[in-house]
Amino acid sequence: MLARARFTLLRKGLAHFTSGLTLHLTIPVTQSIPRDELEQARELGRLVAIAARYTPWQSRCLTQVLVLHQLLEQRKIPGYFSLGVRKAGDDEADALNAHAWLQCGNAIVNGELWGDGYIALSSFSWGLRTTASSAPDTAAGNHRQK
Repeated sequence: MLARARFTLLRKGLAHFTSGLTLHLTIPVTQSIPRDELEQARELGRLVAIAARYTPWQSRCLTQVLVLHQLLEQRKIPGYFSLGVRKAGDDEADALNAHAWLQCGNAIVNGELWGDGYIALSSFSWGLRTTASSAPDTAAGNHRQK
């Protein structure tokens, strides 16, 4: 699945993966999901991250998130993934780091954020019942809304 996602992303772009999803310009506030679904999502996220370490190519955060999204949607586990950026560092004034992460409820299940300062530019959800557009509890990770 990682190989197929990476190849499709390179050939068809992100729009291929997001065409049936709901676009949010900020991180959506969501209702919590049942504990068993959250545990299953965390385990799948962990397995996708492990598999990504053993591919002969780079399977970075976006590819992992796209594969995990497919696995969760097949199992009817709601969630969303976010695309964000942060300043690369003081020595690189104009450089940005991009990152993708996937959440179920307020828990990051793939694409753990290291450090802080990531600003979500957009989020894509499936199966959610959202309550508003705002940032979730930051205890799940160091991220904030734009």
